[in-house]
Amino acid sequence: AIMDGNTLTAIRTASASILSTEISLKSKDIGILGIIGAGTEAYYHAMLSLSYLKVQKLLVTSRKSHIEFSKKIGAEPVDLETLLRKSDVIFSTTSSQTPVVLGRYLKNVFHVSSIGAHTPNSREIDDDTIIKAKSYIVDSLEAVSKETGDYIIPKQSGLLNGKLVTEIGEVISKGISIELPSIFKTVGISAEDNLTAYVAYQEAVRRGIGVKVSI
Repeated sequence: AIMDGNTLTAIRTASASILSTEISLKSKDIGILGIIGAGTEAYYHAMLSLSYLKVQKLLVTSRKSHIEFSKKIGAEPVDLETLLRKSDVIFSTTSSQTPVVLGRYLKNVFHVSSIGAHTPNSREIDDDTIIKAKSYIVDSLEAVSKETGDYIIPKQSGLLNGKLVTEIGEVISKGISIELPSIFKTVGISAEDNLTAYVAYQEAVRRGIGVKVSI
């Protein structure tokens, strides 16, 4: 099957963020949700969260376009500091090379899901956030240890010592309890892509959507 990879990737990533949130909070009732970013990933994080989770209020901020974006998703546009101070759950969906999740503004209890910072030197999450967190969940330890500064840099500096650091698959299979504040870091793995594509294919067949072609 040939599919739109960009859309499926956005759905897959948002689903992972939402799963990490439900597991960490042990509830679908998440209070105030703040989304940093205004692109495709931010859109699907908002839409899937509003359809699956119980969101008290949705806040959004971005370097640009967040006013228009907020109208599109029914959110309140705010500046970054306000979002960080008010949100119980934060989804960071940026292409920033430097941290946008700043621990000095965060509540005492929070859950952060970060999907950006895809190089060893880039970060979405600052040291203060890492220090505050008690649990650091990832989609793949092998992947994050090679691909993102959000894991590599605090790991090398010892900031992850003494914290629960584990893969989300282990949390699910072993029933590991996540202690808040918590962070979920995802860089995307093939298993997530394959499962999302399979579900999309099955749904397309069920609805009679798509075109059969001979290659």
